[in-house]
Amino acid sequence: MTSHDAMNWTQYYVLNEALNMPPNVAAVQVGHAATMLTLHYLVNNQDQNQERFRTWLENGQPKSVLRCPADALMKLAEQGFLSVRDRQLGTQEEPALTVVALPLMQDSEAAAYIAELLEL
Repeated sequence: MTSHDAMNWTQYYVLNEALNMPPNVAAVQVGHAATMLTLHYLVNNQDQNQERFRTWLENGQPKSVLRCPADALMKLAEQGFLSVRDRQLGTQEEPALTVVALPLMQDSEAAAYIAELLEL
């Protein structure tokens, strides 16, 4: 991996804009996703993911927080990306989908998922 490639790893978090979360609530939801994703990288010891994660850590941990309509967010969640649901923002029976975290990706790789999303 070249140093140029290493600088392009980005962590994308996509928020449910339909919930109109205040900044402090949105930050908590992104924090939940970040914690879950970090634990995933630490527990699932796949060499490629470990190297990608380590390189991302060493290069400033670039992140991007985006927002999108609930239906688009659900489509991302249905593709198997890590998702956070919160009963306080939904109901006991159906917690609200608040944020989806994409795995570390290079910008070119992420474009297919985020091209139509709005950046915060």
